[in-house]
Amino acid sequence: MKKRKKGIVRAVCASIVCLGFVFGPVAVAGDGSTHPTKPDSFAATKTDKQVPGTTILFFMNPNGRPCQMQKAIIDAMADSLKHLAQVTYVKTTEAADEQKFENYGIQGLPSLIVVDKNGKEIKRFTPGIQSRQTILTALHSKAK
Repeated sequence: MKKRKKGIVRAVCASIVCLGFVFGPVAVAGDGSTHPTKPDSFAATKTDKQVPGTTILFFMNPNGRPCQMQKAIIDAMADSLKHLAQVTYVKTTEAADEQKFENYGIQGLPSLIVVDKNGKEIKRFTPGIQSRQTILTALHSKAK
C-alpha cells in the first residue's frame, strides 16, 4: 500500500511540474472566461465598486489537468475573492497572452501571481496547485 501511495504522489507531482503535459479532455464547468473583461494590460480593471485594485494573474494551460484543478478551486472561491481581488486568466491557447508569459518569466503551470492596480507584482506563488486557504491567506496578508 505504501508503494502505491508513493507512485500516486510522484505521478501527481510530475503532472503539476510538467508544463506541456496534457491528460486529454476533461469536463470543467464554464469555458474559462468567467472574468468580466479581458484587459489588454496587466493592470486590474475595476468592474465593480467593491472589487479592489488587486488582480490574480492565473497563468494556465486550459487543457492541462493541474490547471483545470486550480481553476475549479478559484471558481469555487468566487464569493470570497470578489472583495479581495479580480482573477485574470492568461492562457497558453491565446496568442495574445504569449507575451505575458514571457514578461512574468512563467516556467511552470499552473502559476498564480498577485499584482496591484499598476501591474506591479506583489506575490508570486510557487508553480503548482494552490489551496483555497493558501490563496486567501496571501490576499489577506497583502491587504494589511
